[in-house]
Amino acid sequence: MLAHAVDLRPRMSTPITDNTVGNLATLFTVEMDKDITGLRELTAKLRGERDEFLENFVKTKMVSETAVAALMRTFEEQGALVHNEEVELYRCSSWLRLNMYEADFGWGKPIWLSLVNMPYKNTMILINRRGSDGVEAWLTLQEDHMVALDQDEELLHFASLNSSVVW
Repeated sequence: MLAHAVDLRPRMSTPITDNTVGNLATLFTVEMDKDITGLRELTAKLRGERDEFLENFVKTKMVSETAVAALMRTFEEQGALVHNEEVELYRCSSWLRLNMYEADFGWGKPIWLSLVNMPYKNTMILINRRGSDGVEAWLTLQEDHMVALDQDEELLHFASLNSSVVW
């Protein structure tokens, strides 16, 4: 299963402003079929499942129930998946539109972002690279999966390993 984070703020019937404090996000899950072999198939399935989730969740459940009750039920379902040992769960999130390098908490804008502690296995987070069009992918995978990823010629054609941040 793939669990993907979704920002609910702009999808609410009354959108929440960008300067409101706090998060309003949830996850949707996609069961990955072994017959999906290409990136286009995977992307199409993810988009279709996301659109269906948003239609059902935001436009139906968040209207018919309180938002808190609907979110809590989703979190309970996700928790059951996390603790189900028969399910191999992967999580992903994109922080590409969050403008993290624009944040200034009084000591200047950051020169580099990192995730100090990602305690979850099988997690991928995408973050903009400062000052470029590039993207950093922060991954926590089992060692054998990471080795396979590091040797994938198609991926390496588009990506490079930053050995200074590998632990």
